[in-house]
Amino acid sequence: MQVIRDGNELTISSVQLVPGDVLVLPRHSAGTMLECDAVLMTGSCIVDESMLTGESVPTPKVALVEDSSSFYSPALHKSNTLFSGTRVLTVQGAKESQGKVKAVVVRTGFATAKGELARSILFPLTANNNLKKQLIKMSAIFFVIGIPCMAYTVYALSRFKVSSFGTSNQFSNHCICYSTPVMTSSSSSSMWPLFSFHRCCQLC
Repeated sequence: MQVIRDGNELTISSVQLVPGDVLVLPRHSAGTMLECDAVLMTGSCIVDESMLTGESVPTPKVALVEDSSSFYSPALHKSNTLFSGTRVLTVQGAKESQGKVKAVVVRTGFATAKGELARSILFPLTANNNLKKQLIKMSAIFFVIGIPCMAYTVYALSRFKVSSFGTSNQFSNHCICYSTPVMTSSSSSSMWPLFSFHRCCQLC
């Protein structure tokens, strides 16, 4: 690939690219596969991003407009960024530059959009992190609110109305039934088995 490094125009391999290099894409570079993330500084391009996004429609890219009030971000300036793993379809540069387009390399290797996609496949995040957090939160709420309420219910029923519940097994079932709504209200999605048990107790 043609790059400008330290003011000198060189032809190097894509594996030798480093952030700060200036890519030079001539008009005949259609079909070039990019191996880095670069921000477009001059001209415009049309690229195929189907490898990253799955979209078959070509995506136009325009040069980044200089603005001292904002900082460059690949997430915010997608229309100005040539992402790694995309294929250049057409290049449109200025006449004075012989139709060439210049782009500054900002990310290489696993730091690129393609590299992040590869990392997410090789090292996937634990899928049940949210479920674990919900279970921990539900358990804390239950112990703070549910246990005292159930203890008070057991105390009150054993002292005043234990005879109206018949046998000790029926009394235990009623105690669980009274405490189950508190638990299900804390985490209805993760406590559905207890809710089903509560419905069975009501039929007893």
